[in-house]
Amino acid sequence: MNQLIQYLRTSDLPCAIFIDNCLKEKINYKYLDSSFDADNFALQNKVHRLVNFFVNYARNTYLLGIQNNNIYYLVGPIMIDEGNFKVGGVRDPATRFMIADTHIPKYNYQRLFEVTSLMISLLNRYYRFKKIKYRFRHPQVVKEMLKRKLFVKLSNNGAHVNYAFERETNLAVLNGDTVHIKNAMESLYNSGRIGILSNKGELRNIINFGIIAVSTNIRVALRHGMDFEVAYSLNDHYVYLLEKQNTFNDVISCIENELIDLSHQIEKYRIKGMPPAIIRAYHELLSNVTSEVKLNDLAAMINMSPNYFSSLFKKWIGISFTQFRALTRVNYSLTLLTATDKSISEIADELGFSDQAYFTNIFKYFTKVTPGQFRRDTLLLKDWNMYQFLKAPFVKLS
Repeated sequence: MNQLIQYLRTSDLPCAIFIDNCLKEKINYKYLDSSFDADNFALQNKVHRLVNFFVNYARNTYLLGIQNNNIYYLVGPIMIDEGNFKVGGVRDPATRFMIADTHIPKYNYQRLFEVTSLMISLLNRYYRFKKIKYRFRHPQVVKEMLKRKLFVKLSNNGAHVNYAFERETNLAVLNGDTVHIKNAMESLYNSGRIGILSNKGELRNIINFGIIAVSTNIRVALRHGMDFEVAYSLNDHYVYLLEKQNTFNDVISCIENELIDLSHQIEKYRIKGMPPAIIRAYHELLSNVTSEVKLNDLAAMINMSPNYFSSLFKKWIGISFTQFRALTRVNYSLTLLTATDKSISEIADELGFSDQAYFTNIFKYFTKVTPGQFRRDTLLLKDWNMYQFLKAPFVKLS
């Protein structure tokens, strides 16, 4: 074992080691495997010099590549606190990130230069300190380094859980899928990435994240027929429990338990007596809002003729299959409008509308406001839920 590997194993630096272009070992990668694909990154970004820096300027995240004969050390990702050392690139003004020190280390530039110099010397190689600085000032720019799926977005309008994570947990909560709830929280924890929601430390930060995550799912419960007083009481109770937690791991477990409990609460609200085939169709449509689910295909899935399925669906749901598809897309668009910076045109395209004008007309038909008006003032639809358009809204079973 060489001295560099010994050093890396005692440090906080993540490192992937390649021999003859084959990944041989990962060091300090316990929480990085779900966030960074070192093998693919090395394949896409080959270098032939002794030292090379890679940077994603928008996230202020760096990697260090050291090529020593047939061995390649890919060190990082590392967050850089630049201080007065200015480099090129444009920061993302609408999105900031805090990455826990236990997951991705945060260095100032001077420490990074010193550690780089030390690692090179441990390989019995020489590289001038001035040249290390030069390489840092002239890095290889990469568009993406860490997977963005579970980031939390902060903007002038406040904080939002990234919509991909929000959608994953929303569907799991709605479908009572505790396994997917646990997987989503585990993935979040392992990613090591939580938005900067507080300057009072990691514990306060994760509690604030929990409050946001729970609140987004409470809104989903409201839109799916839960009584307002019940929903708000649950929200207050969940926040109270989160505030009582004393460690990061306790908060993660608390969030998971609260989402599971909320899914159980939602199960108490359903259309009484609905045929199993229609229930299955209903959940299939809710779970595939952005997919093009056709009436004929869904009818075949539940072993019904298209005409009979269409009439039975309208009998129990209260609106036609086509209207329900449009309604679920409008319902989901509320999340995209609040939790992403996608343009209204992009959202319309993602949801399968032919153009922005058609999407706006359908949105206004169901909500009485335009997508733009809602994005500017989300309180306009604070009491809105999709079940007001359906026959026999969800009722609580005794």
